[in-house]
Amino acid sequence: MRLQLTRIIPLILVCTCLSSSQEFDTTPEEGKTPNEDSLYVARNAVPIDVDFLFHYYEQDGDHSAVTGGLGTEKLKDIATKIIVNIPLDSVSQLSVSAGMNYYSSASTDNIDQNVSSASADDYRGQFSIDFTRRNLERRYYYGFITSGSSESDYISVSIGGKWGKESLNGNRGLDLSARVFFDKWMIILPDELRVINRDHIETDDRRSYYFSFTYFQILTKRFQTSITGELVYQRGLLSTPFHRAFFENSIIPRVEKLPDERLKFPIGLRVHYFWGDRIILRLFYRYYFDSFGIYASTVSLEAPLKISNFFTVYPFYRFHSQEHSIEVQIPFIRFLRFSTASQFKYHTTALSKEVCYECAN
Repeated sequence: MRLQLTRIIPLILVCTCLSSSQEFDTTPEEGKTPNEDSLYVARNAVPIDVDFLFHYYEQDGDHSAVTGGLGTEKLKDIATKIIVNIPLDSVSQLSVSAGMNYYSSASTDNIDQNVSSASADDYRGQFSIDFTRRNLERRYYYGFITSGSSESDYISVSIGGKWGKESLNGNRGLDLSARVFFDKWMIILPDELRVINRDHIETDDRRSYYFSFTYFQILTKRFQTSITGELVYQRGLLSTPFHRAFFENSIIPRVEKLPDERLKFPIGLRVHYFWGDRIILRLFYRYYFDSFGIYASTVSLEAPLKISNFFTVYPFYRFHSQEHSIEVQIPFIRFLRFSTASQFKYHTTALSKEVCYECAN
């Protein structure tokens, strides 16, 4: 869902519970700096830990894609998640997570003409299983991950792998990962187009192939930086079936239609500064462009505040700017003229320009 203004995104709360039947020495070796992004591993296994997360999100706006670019985007989302990290031995770890979202959406409630119908709210369940094994002598790790999520009209499963290696002194390293997502839609059209549907949807599948790399460097005991690049290739049903597209020479909308292939190229820079024992300043910048001609920049600042060993608050600020360049020539797209003769159909308001501010306190 595209939004023009995010009104409130309150804080995310994290509660961590630790349990262990024995004492563990987690003191780093001399000359090494503990770092959440590095491959540093204590010589003994870490204890089991359990994280509970709660998230509340609210937004508003007036450019809903469901109603063709004009209409409410009001939405509320409540999410809970539990993450359990289990050390299998001194070099292997299993991480299991599960979560549930409940959201209400005035936008999707407009799929049909019945106010407060079944499309007004929905639930989404998700899980992931992540296995990691490390070689302490050669200072590398490898692992596997699988995940899945489901809601009323959409199901997704994924499999993937990861590999990483750090330098001898532990101050720099490279992480690589690759995943494949297998998604399936339940085709739900706007109610006025279910009988006279002139836009044939050829598939209800989507495949996404994802590759990423991260190179990190510890500059000082308190200052760290990393650069991340990604390549994503998608094929299949990339549009949303219940989005409407309106045209000048027709009073009847069409179903949103996009090309069946897409390439995405995000690249980001992350800087962490450890300010005392309780505060970490995290600055992140990402530049994004894709084969649809969409360009975006995102800047975010986080300042996690550790209240106690079991409770952390994550205030943050985020700025996002996005625009669409119609001058971009794409081999498999004759791009998007505002008439019914167009091969692909979408609402131009959401893809033209977007500026978004988000904050939490």
